[in-house]
Amino acid sequence: MSTFNTCLSSQIFTTTSRVALRPISTARLSSSASTPPILIRNEPVFAAPAPIIHPLLKEDMGKDSYEEAIAGLQKLLSENGELGPVAAAKIEEITAELKTADGSAGISSESVERLKTGFVTFKKEKYEKNPALYGELAKGQSPTYMVFACSDSRVCPSHVLDLQPGEAFVVRNVANLVPPFDKTKFSGVGAAVEYAVLHLKVKEIVVIGHSACGGIKGVMSFPYDGSTSTDFIEDWVSIALPAKNKTLADCGKDTPFGDQCATCEKEAVNVSLGNLLSYPFVREGLVKKTLALKGGHYDFVKGSFELWALNFSLSPSLSV
Repeated sequence: MSTFNTCLSSQIFTTTSRVALRPISTARLSSSASTPPILIRNEPVFAAPAPIIHPLLKEDMGKDSYEEAIAGLQKLLSENGELGPVAAAKIEEITAELKTADGSAGISSESVERLKTGFVTFKKEKYEKNPALYGELAKGQSPTYMVFACSDSRVCPSHVLDLQPGEAFVVRNVANLVPPFDKTKFSGVGAAVEYAVLHLKVKEIVVIGHSACGGIKGVMSFPYDGSTSTDFIEDWVSIALPAKNKTLADCGKDTPFGDQCATCEKEAVNVSLGNLLSYPFVREGLVKKTLALKGGHYDFVKGSFELWALNFSLSPSLSV
């Protein structure tokens, strides 16, 4: 097991792995030589009916169209007397829901307002004050880092590491896990790694774990005896089972569960670093020294951050 020092936030701790591999081939994307299909008819096969748009926001419809809609409902009621008072009451109920005391839409909520004011603040304080930065980002991206971080709302890597837009290509998932190379299972992560390494040419892949991780608590708690209590979580966090096994082997039986989880959080990062070695284009980058792998752990309780490296080298082949 690697040694981690939670008191030192600026030093790099090294986890050494020597992996003997055969010569590897370059992984490249091949472009298709096929030509686009020729249209048989330059017109739609069928015309779909226009969708019925229900008025939800008065401000989106405009005053005239809103009043026209109400007038139309009233006309329908007057022309169909059989609808009776029940229908009239229902129309009144609907119109009351559409309108509030100040005439705005009733579906407005604090959460929606938070998003709106958040964007307005971003636009004024960042976007409009950094035209050069956002002008360059409009042309494309060339991030230095690929970062794997947890989906936990408390551990946004851009916030914790003060990463600016364009600096990091970020993948966030439960427990910040990287599965091994597999073209059919968890291929979304594989696509992200492939794109970051082969196309964006990132220089560092950093996998960052964190304190009090719910995903790690899950992998340490689930029995994995054939029974399941979730649709997705148990299968996903099983990627970290080697970390759980190592944690249980290294920690004594009397080690508190919280301490076991803290150890597993870091061991799971090492498992993900090892899994990254199963991607041929990652290995190629390591051999050519155009790519480096780092592990990290953010403790938001203590306010500390640890960083360590995975050293990779090829042993010479032997002939017998």
